[in-house]
Amino acid sequence: MIIIRLSQYITGKYNFSGLEFLNCSTAINKNDLLWLKEVCQSIKELDLIIEKSKSNPTEIAKLIEGQKKVIKVNFSVINKKNSELYCQILENSLVKHANTIQHFRTTKPPVTKILSSFVNLKSLELDNYLNEKVWNCLEDLSLPLLQNLRASRVPIKALIELINNTNGYLTEVKIDCVLHNRIDNKKLIQAIYQNCPNLKYLKLKFRSDDIFELENLLIRCQHLNGLVIIIDNVDFLSNWDNLFKVLANSSPIGLFKFKFWLNVSYTIDLGSLKFFFDNWKERPPILLQIISVITSVSLDGLIKKYIAEGIVAKYDNVYVHNLSGSSLDNFEWI
Repeated sequence: MIIIRLSQYITGKYNFSGLEFLNCSTAINKNDLLWLKEVCQSIKELDLIIEKSKSNPTEIAKLIEGQKKVIKVNFSVINKKNSELYCQILENSLVKHANTIQHFRTTKPPVTKILSSFVNLKSLELDNYLNEKVWNCLEDLSLPLLQNLRASRVPIKALIELINNTNGYLTEVKIDCVLHNRIDNKKLIQAIYQNCPNLKYLKLKFRSDDIFELENLLIRCQHLNGLVIIIDNVDFLSNWDNLFKVLANSSPIGLFKFKFWLNVSYTIDLGSLKFFFDNWKERPPILLQIISVITSVSLDGLIKKYIAEGIVAKYDNVYVHNLSGSSLDNFEWI
């Protein structure tokens, strides 16, 4: 990593007055921070790493407040200890930009009620990196224009309440690494199909007894274009038939992009998958990705057969032992 003291360019040929993207840490050099405050007023995207340091968060807050129009903010809190005051000051600095912020990401629950002030927020990403147990900030939160919701490790009940309070504009919902029971999982699926009529992309964990709710979702969400199914429980072993029957019979006409994330020690039942492909004729060719912890030559062979027949347009298989989810995002959906 090369570290350059920004302040050394204050009299140089470099012009930072038009800087629109800034990625920095709260441990930034004091002189650099003072220089940024003086020179930069056009930052639109702010990626801030909040860590334990001796610096004064008030100065960083002044830098944020001094910008003309902030649109995208990422608060990555990497040190839980003594971060409350830091976050409170930094969150309050966003109030000035509440009407312009459209994208917000955080790795811990906000200390203040800043989320409720983002009236034009379109994208919200919650990555519970520090495994906070309480997310009261999502209670009674209304984000009427929210289109994209991504959440990882966030308590499911908080997500249910958030989705229930949206205004029908959600087009993308991606939820993973969430611990929940059967009842809460059903409530989450219900919240999605009851409040997201314009949904286009969904990434979600499904259990064996969620098949009925999946069918309701496919029927209600007629704009669905891409579906990522996460399976990490063994009870699906005997229920592949029902899953693929529902996908074959109830998928909206625009749905042809499927990803299966199998965090289990078995793979997809070949007979069930064959039924799915055989009943997909006269529909758009499938874009398919399967991520699994075990290999299956038979599975690959079956899919290649349907590629030759034109049922599957593109297939990607990833066999990994540590499913981080990055491979899911790297697979291109045309």
